[in-house]
Amino acid sequence: GLIPAAGGFWLLPRLIGLGRAAEIIFSGRFIQAEEGERLGLYNRVVPSTSLISEAIALAKSFTENPPIGLKFAKMMLYRGLSMDYRSGIELAGAVQAIAHGTEDHSEAINAWREKRKPSYKGK
Repeated sequence: GLIPAAGGFWLLPRLIGLGRAAEIIFSGRFIQAEEGERLGLYNRVVPSTSLISEAIALAKSFTENPPIGLKFAKMMLYRGLSMDYRSGIELAGAVQAIAHGTEDHSEAINAWREKRKPSYKGK
């Protein structure tokens, strides 16, 4: 007797498409982990015994990237959801120009040329 709560009616079709969302919502069926992963509801499914180690490894992979670049990428990813394509491209160009001027960008280029792991400082 209820509808999908917490914006599920809005978000689910945007994640998995209208047809699949309608089927799940109208049938009220539960989604198993593997199906949810296949539909794109989850990035990946891991055994519960390795959940913490997998989460830590994923978080560490984020921290190996330049902090300013990550900040800009996160901003663009979320702001892009509420922008039209042209506005998003224009903003991305401006943000990219700023990123090119950072010390971390220079460090990335130098590390690549020198075939070494970069050391980012968030500058």
